[in-house]
Amino acid sequence: MIKKKDFPLIELASIRTDGGTQSRAVIDKSVAFEYSEDIADGVSFPPVVIFNDGEANWLADGFHRYEAHVMAGKKKIAAEIKQGTRRDAILFSVGANATHGLKRTRADKRRAVETLLNDPDWSSWSDWEIARKCYVSNHLVKDVREDLGRNSPSERTYRDRHGNVSSMDTSRIGKANAGDTKSGAAGSEKQAQQAENDRQRDETRAGLPDAVKQHAAARDEAVAQVRASGSSAAADAGERVGELEEHVRIVEAENADLKAENAKFGDMWVQYQKGGFDAVIAGKDEEIRSLNARLIQESEDKAGWMKRAKSWQKRATDLGWSSDVVIPIDQQSDEVIRLD
Repeated sequence: MIKKKDFPLIELASIRTDGGTQSRAVIDKSVAFEYSEDIADGVSFPPVVIFNDGEANWLADGFHRYEAHVMAGKKKIAAEIKQGTRRDAILFSVGANATHGLKRTRADKRRAVETLLNDPDWSSWSDWEIARKCYVSNHLVKDVREDLGRNSPSERTYRDRHGNVSSMDTSRIGKANAGDTKSGAAGSEKQAQQAENDRQRDETRAGLPDAVKQHAAARDEAVAQVRASGSSAAADAGERVGELEEHVRIVEAENADLKAENAKFGDMWVQYQKGGFDAVIAGKDEEIRSLNARLIQESEDKAGWMKRAKSWQKRATDLGWSSDVVIPIDQQSDEVIRLD
């Protein structure tokens, strides 16, 4: 029988809620009051999520539950404690309640996006990456960025298919090469940067599946035709291409993570195909039985070894040996050598 995981109860007074980790537009007091009545009636709620930095407990998810426990006069609350800083808690909070809890309003989603866009570091992320963290659409991030009067960063953070985080200069994506107006060292540096960007792009393309490569070839041909026609849509198409390539990298990284996760359940899937859930449960029961048998055997072995060790200790003591010397054993007879 699988038991529900137990979470520790921590003091409400020890939880910090003043660090900007609340990503909703507003806390609904009526919802918190309704929760408090349920708590008074004995209803159990999921644990809140806390990030501990060694000094403070930052509340990252569960502000309505926290408020409800306060209203209900409780002193403690169940919490899932993660190790991390206040910024880790903020980054977690912007995606909280996307799939559980009180459904987020559009204002809640905008607040989450604004939290990242108002940060000097996170605002340098691409619209796709911010959307992924906040569990919102790329279009919403773009709209909020425009409302805040921010331009999309020329250097964007992205993840490759291996999950590695890197930065890429996208300022020239989709734009015609106008030629540098500067010369000398500045011009050489820009050319070197562009060459590195091209190298990264080619390396990423080389690792794409064949189907994606075919789509990319057709896309490049279409863009080339638009540029040849002199249409101003070429630049917009190129910029869109850059965003799509970035999105592909993110999807590939997520796909790799899913494959790794699915690999953990490979044996259970084989059992399921053979006999459904009953076969899976039977397989796990057999694993448990085998582990229990191994545990019993090892316990018996340990008990036997302890009994034998005590027996040898008694025989050695009877022969005059003390406990602070090495006891010689006859290799042929397996007997303790008597002292003369």
